[in-house]
Amino acid sequence: MTGVKEQTTTHYAQHLHAAGFTTLTFDAAYQGSSTGNPRGLEDPFQRVEDIKSAVTYLSTSVPGVLEMVQEGGGEGGGGDNVDSFFKAAAEYYATERERHERSTQRVPLQSCDRMVVYDSFAFMRLIAPRPVLMIAGEEAETLHYSEEAVRLAREPKELLVVSGMGHFDLYDRLEVSGPKLVRFFREALA
Repeated sequence: MTGVKEQTTTHYAQHLHAAGFTTLTFDAAYQGSSTGNPRGLEDPFQRVEDIKSAVTYLSTSVPGVLEMVQEGGGEGGGGDNVDSFFKAAAEYYATERERHERSTQRVPLQSCDRMVVYDSFAFMRLIAPRPVLMIAGEEAETLHYSEEAVRLAREPKELLVVSGMGHFDLYDRLEVSGPKLVRFFREALA
């Protein structure tokens, strides 16, 4: 599923900013107010480039960010889970809960090819010695992805499974994940 900066990332950015962190939200290529066609395209390779560009921007624009970066500062389901995953996605994106006028709420078919060949697990072991935190809902159809990422990562690593929550619940319900992220970043960036 696609999203715009005014949705999930803004909730987390506001929470982290309130705790004293510098944050940046942006629309990835093909999403929201960014450029690129077809609109709504999910291209994980381009997303990595977008994130690198955002880090570069912060590193050159905000004092102290470069030092933090130098110090070390997916979605989907299978089988029976597919139906409930898409119902949860619709509940999140297609209702007033997180609807936004710049969100196309459509994913072009060519997104599938790009997501299938992207292996987000291939380099998990190389993240160490930087810490890894994965947060997933106990009822999330995507929980197994977080479990696999933590299994493949080297220490320090942690998986927080949030009781009673599904994948999309964590997009705007930060009661557990928000404070955990603040603690994680304070420790990781100390």
